[in-house]
Amino acid sequence: MKQILKNTMAWGTAALFLFTCFTANAQFDEVPVSAGSYTGCNAVILDTGLNPGYYSDNENFTITVCPGDGEETLHIYWSIFNLGSGDSMTIYDGDDVGDPLIGVFTGDELQYLNSQPSEDNTTGCLTMTFVSDGNEVGNFAGNLLCGDPCVRPIVEVTSLSESPVLVCPGDEVPFDASNTIVGDGATIVSWEWDWGDGTSEIITDGPTASHVYPETGGFVVALKAIDDNGCESANAIDLHVYTATDPDWTGTSPEQIVCFAEGSTVDLTGVVNGVNFTNVPDVDFGGFLFIPDVQGQCFESSITFEGFGNQTITQQSDIENLFINFEHSYMGDLVITIFCPNGSPMTLHQQGGGGTYLGEPIDDGSDVPGVGYDYFWAWDATNGTWQEESVNFGTLPSDTYSAVGDWNDLVGCPVNGDWTIEICDNFAIDNGFIFDWGLNLAPTFFPDTIDFTPTFGALCDSTFWQGAGIVDESDDCNTISVTPPNPGLNEYTFVATNNHGCTYETTVNVFAVEPNDINVEEEVYFCGTNLTIPAEMVDPIPGQAYSYQWDDPSLFANPNAQNGVITNVDQDTTIVTVSAYPNILPDCIGSAEVAVIVPPALEMPDPTTYEGCLGFGFDVAAPVQPFEGDFTYAWYPLDDPDNILETDAFYTFEEEGEYGLTITQSAPCPSSATTSFIIELIACELGEIPNVFSPNGDITNDAFDIEGIEFFPGSTLQVYNRWGTLIYESKDYKGNWSPSQDEVAEGTYYFILNVNFPEGVETYTGEVTILRK
Repeated sequence: MKQILKNTMAWGTAALFLFTCFTANAQFDEVPVSAGSYTGCNAVILDTGLNPGYYSDNENFTITVCPGDGEETLHIYWSIFNLGSGDSMTIYDGDDVGDPLIGVFTGDELQYLNSQPSEDNTTGCLTMTFVSDGNEVGNFAGNLLCGDPCVRPIVEVTSLSESPVLVCPGDEVPFDASNTIVGDGATIVSWEWDWGDGTSEIITDGPTASHVYPETGGFVVALKAIDDNGCESANAIDLHVYTATDPDWTGTSPEQIVCFAEGSTVDLTGVVNGVNFTNVPDVDFGGFLFIPDVQGQCFESSITFEGFGNQTITQQSDIENLFINFEHSYMGDLVITIFCPNGSPMTLHQQGGGGTYLGEPIDDGSDVPGVGYDYFWAWDATNGTWQEESVNFGTLPSDTYSAVGDWNDLVGCPVNGDWTIEICDNFAIDNGFIFDWGLNLAPTFFPDTIDFTPTFGALCDSTFWQGAGIVDESDDCNTISVTPPNPGLNEYTFVATNNHGCTYETTVNVFAVEPNDINVEEEVYFCGTNLTIPAEMVDPIPGQAYSYQWDDPSLFANPNAQNGVITNVDQDTTIVTVSAYPNILPDCIGSAEVAVIVPPALEMPDPTTYEGCLGFGFDVAAPVQPFEGDFTYAWYPLDDPDNILETDAFYTFEEEGEYGLTITQSAPCPSSATTSFIIELIACELGEIPNVFSPNGDITNDAFDIEGIEFFPGSTLQVYNRWGTLIYESKDYKGNWSPSQDEVAEGTYYFILNVNFPEGVETYTGEVTILRK
């Protein structure tokens, strides 16, 4: 294969050379070395590949160039001179190869140099012979002008480092062109910087400058220096600036969860990789397209080119080929056309070929795709069209074919925009599929590729972790063991610095989970039917599942459910325990206890006969229930239960009869109970008031008990000692005064008893003696 020698722009050298000054917008004739001769003063002498191509192997051309009318001399400035190994340019001082030899030049020996006639040359012409062998090719270009050449500056630029300059987005990058070479006595008056990012700057006060590149990318810096003689530099500098891409953290430990307990650790690993940058333009390929069996209907698919600027198709060779991966069961009914972004069409296939298969279709009328073959159309294809080649095959082979239309129909098309392929299926009983397609442009459309990937060192000076509770780390600082110091969220930061000097961080969260964090009721009541006990984690780990266990398991319908369902309890109070842990941390167990209470039956008054005194009635109170709850009461005549006499827990009966009491409990367990009793009211009398009693604990005559006093509620008793001091008083005396030795000593005391008879209060006074023997 022929080797292509790319043109490399050399930087300035230590010597001064004579260069030609010319105006940037002047019109130049393009003269290939094969032209044989040229007379004039505005030309570019080029190799046979022209701009920007390369010459061919085994060339041998001689050209004589002479100054135009009225000019005595000319000079050629070689802006490009980059010959392949074994190739040469021979220059003679005159209009014939028999004139004196100026020199035989190879490689890049003439790069940025002038060639011009000697003072003894009366014609002012130069003759050049170019010879290439069959090994390696290159290119050359020389600007031919008449008149005296000026000394062109040779720019040389330095920056932070050798090219490419590696920086971070947003860095200010300094540039220094102080080493630029100028002619004797000349001074640079203008430094015109092209920063390569679409911006430029003209500086007149010196050779230094700086620029900020805020975005990621690769940029080529160009500089043109103009001296006070109007001579412009013509050499190109090759200074690239690469601003780093953001890194890829794939492989770095994800969010971690650990039990917050003494000695609990978790390992974290940091991984960072540079992300590649390339400036190859974007191409959106065509992709899948189904071509159903719809007679006379056309189907199309488009691809979009971006990043090619204002470039257009100037010759058919600008498109190397058009590719399609396709299957279809009948070639003869197809019309395939390509449309460029401005709408210009070019026909690739115009029916013909009969029943020839394309690829391996499934020809059963279904819409199932078969196997596509790769087919290419190219302007320089050696095969004929699909129709021409189909006579030899039942299935057209994958290969490169000629198009029906003329590739020159696409000349003038813009490259950027939508390119559309249209397929028209004109007959019935077949279908097909496009699996992919694309347009391959000539390499000349692509800019010089900038391709780089930032790198990160593997040791602690480039990558390391930060955070509290790091107890161990690897030798390269990329892996650590941490014991989180706090429950909840703990953050650890992996820091990485690349070869551009850019530092990046990524944070890994470590959640330290505390056990014993279950929210559950401390007491619940079992009312004879299934009882659900809700359990809930306090501050659960987001997105994590938990496992639960209820103990005693025999009491629960499913002891592993989050909300326990008790089916039976055979004790008044049973303590059950619920335990839970996150599935990712089975050793991080929390627990809580629940008292399951079976409420006792409601306590009711005895179903008996109660005697009371006429005029006072009789008080009956519902017993105090042995547990807290919501209770309601209903007192009523037994023969008239709808006649509710009272809804309080206490009631005074003033008439004899049979009565009922219903107590209803709404919480914690809904229930009710009913009892009945008899009330009898009699005429009550007060018995004899004793004058002596002995409160000595022998259960005999221990209290100042007045027979019948209990039938007269509201009766009062006051007891005084012999000095008139009140030692005892009761507002509703029931015959229960039984003082201890510490309270009242033996002796005789004076009492006043006010008995609350129905007809009025009657007062009794007297003495009572307390004996202890």
